[in-house]
Amino acid sequence: MSQATEREHAERVRGHLRIALSAAVPLNIEALRQRPPAARTRTRLAWAPEAADIIGSQGDALQFTTKTPGRTANAFNALARGLAALAWQPGGVHVFGLLFCAQHARGGRDVPGSALPCPDCRDDDRWWVTPEHDPDAPPGHAGTPMTTIKPTEVL
Repeated sequence: MSQATEREHAERVRGHLRIALSAAVPLNIEALRQRPPAARTRTRLAWAPEAADIIGSQGDALQFTTKTPGRTANAFNALARGLAALAWQPGGVHVFGLLFCAQHARGGRDVPGSALPCPDCRDDDRWWVTPEHDPDAPPGHAGTPMTTIKPTEVL
């Protein structure tokens, strides 16, 4: 495959992922929202590392054709669940030019790369990552301004 053809394929895949994720991630965010807070935290803590493992080992199924039935769906579902778990963090999560923020019901809004963190998070006290905003923060964590946290755009 030539470099131009590879680039076109990558852009096509990226576009399809954007469309699919803009539907799947908000559905997973809503599934988390329906759970009691303690169960929501437990589920988020389970989904995030599971997504990392599956995407790390099967992420190529999202980019290339696979002959194994269900492999692409498994990788996609893990990615959508992982992003939904990350969307609950202050500032949300930015991927493929989409911003997902569970706190402000941002489900796949197109944003430029400089719009991190979530614009509404910047305007309220979630700008500070503190134990009351992040129940998973370590004990005694005094809080960190979001400006010191360097989010990384995936792909």
